[in-house]
Amino acid sequence: MTVEEAVGQGLEAGVDFAGTAQQYASKGFQYVPVEKKLGFEEMARRVIEPAVRQAADRSLTISAVLLASVTNEASVHRQAVQRIVREMGLIRTMVVQLGEYGCSTVHLALHLAERFYASFVREGEAILFVTADKAGKPSERVNRYMVFGDGACSALYTPEPSLGGHATYGVEIRADGFVFDDSSQPSQQSRQYFSTSYLGVRHVVRTLLRRFSLDLGQICAVYCTNLGMEQWTGIAMAIGCTPDKIYRGTLPEFGHMHNVDVLHSVACSVQDGLLQPGDYYLTVSIGFGGYYGCALHQYVPLESGEAR
Repeated sequence: MTVEEAVGQGLEAGVDFAGTAQQYASKGFQYVPVEKKLGFEEMARRVIEPAVRQAADRSLTISAVLLASVTNEASVHRQAVQRIVREMGLIRTMVVQLGEYGCSTVHLALHLAERFYASFVREGEAILFVTADKAGKPSERVNRYMVFGDGACSALYTPEPSLGGHATYGVEIRADGFVFDDSSQPSQQSRQYFSTSYLGVRHVVRTLLRRFSLDLGQICAVYCTNLGMEQWTGIAMAIGCTPDKIYRGTLPEFGHMHNVDVLHSVACSVQDGLLQPGDYYLTVSIGFGGYYGCALHQYVPLESGEAR
């Protein structure tokens, strides 16, 4: 579906979309992924089953499933994911649906995994992160400021970097907790949020780099929530890098897919050969309402041996 079609459907449904579809497209958005055949449960199943099989092949025990679903009703979709993992033989594995952090939940999950392994380091255990969203009506696909695509993905988090893949060294999250009113006109709170959100991103990025005594010159790429070229330019200025360091390969075709954006962009970058073994990179997420996340990673494919 094109951006123009998605915005048009939102307007017909009564969504008070800021600006025009053409103005939104000028930020680099062209298409919106729309899943027409699969329901939420089948979308989730298609990303959960391969991850569970991969864990079994590596003799890993999945201790918990962390679920992020911004669009969909919490209890129903947690039960759907719980049903899938039970069918896969994970009878005692708890499914925890994370909330509040919106499109920054991907980093909340990383933070929780980091805390879990810091407190309960048990060899051979893994945490499965699952994120899935499917709009059921136009008002779930379009709000005042953004257009959202359907998507699902999963990631296995383990404490052993020697397993290969992507080593994560640290996570920073921040919650400013802005509150918004329900009026159709932009509120003072929303104006304040848009004018100060870059400061939240700068805080988590600088805090993380300082913790590891790194600078942006040692980072090969930054993978952000797909918010558009205008927002990325502001983020680049705030953190002190050139805009071309922010990966943009998925923006035109896939747009913004809640918590799928960051992981999907990293996977596409690997597939295209843009990430090389040993490269350090940052992932950055922004959740509407004042939630920010940043993590430091290194690409360590299996054939390259252990991370540092």
